[in-house]
Amino acid sequence: MLRDFLTGQWGADISTTTAGTFYSNTFTYPIPADYNGIEPNPTEFEVAVYIAEGQEEVLTGVDVPVAITNIPNTDNAQLIAVGDLGAYCGYFATPQVTIKNMGSDTLTSLDITYNINGSNSSIYKWTGSLDFYQQETITLPIIPFVTAGTNTINVSTSNPNGNTDEDPIDDSGSSSFTDAPEATSTTIEFELKTDDYGNETSWEVTDDLGIVLYSSNTTYANNTTYNETLNFPENGCYTFTINDAYGDGICCGSGAGYYRLTCNSVIFISGGGFGKVEERSFEETAGTTAALDHTSSSTGSTSTTNCDGTA
Repeated sequence: MLRDFLTGQWGADISTTTAGTFYSNTFTYPIPADYNGIEPNPTEFEVAVYIAEGQEEVLTGVDVPVAITNIPNTDNAQLIAVGDLGAYCGYFATPQVTIKNMGSDTLTSLDITYNINGSNSSIYKWTGSLDFYQQETITLPIIPFVTAGTNTINVSTSNPNGNTDEDPIDDSGSSSFTDAPEATSTTIEFELKTDDYGNETSWEVTDDLGIVLYSSNTTYANNTTYNETLNFPENGCYTFTINDAYGDGICCGSGAGYYRLTCNSVIFISGGGFGKVEERSFEETAGTTAALDHTSSSTGSTSTTNCDGTA
């Protein structure tokens, strides 16, 4: 894709064109911070050079990749992102982080230190192979934590290739997530209102092992309300998943659909504005066994509270 002209629209004039003449020149191109919101990757740059007769007829041309030189640091690992766990149920988590090599040497090892809410720090010794500007998303080993309502994942990196990071300003990061809402009754009422395309909607509830406990076993009509009673006699983490086959959710482009999970007369999970799929986790605390761990993410137009009405 054409991004810019190094020589302006009409190029640089070559005054001597006799056979055997060699022409050379040096051009400077300031790399912008982004192209329409996308960060430039210099390893993907190419330069197209062509000779034209006047301003119309191109006689010959070639495009070549760019050789990156004068990279300021040899060992420089950048922590790009710490993944968002969404509304999370459980006391153990497996965070994800994304790292990028900004050094001239291939990145083959890195220490990643991480904790949740400032305790029980772990160190993961990553190994791999990342050339300059390459990046990788890493799922870190499971780590225990004590829930705090709003929780924070803290991550820092060090020792790229066993050496001191030459640019440590980008070696740490964090992200926050909330505890999943609690269901303080073993009986949960599920209400679904479909949109203009009810046959596109399906849903299921799974336990912490991924076993399906409840699901939609019918084709839904358009703009119709359905109600079911769901029973959860055992404590633990559960996930409600709703799907829209077309990928535009059930609200609000084609009707005003919604879903609601209610216990003790309180709506503790609700939504409708999502894309193709939405997952919402919750913790059952009124049953008979210890709570387990499960992860979930949430996007779109949603609402979360506990069954007792607390946020």
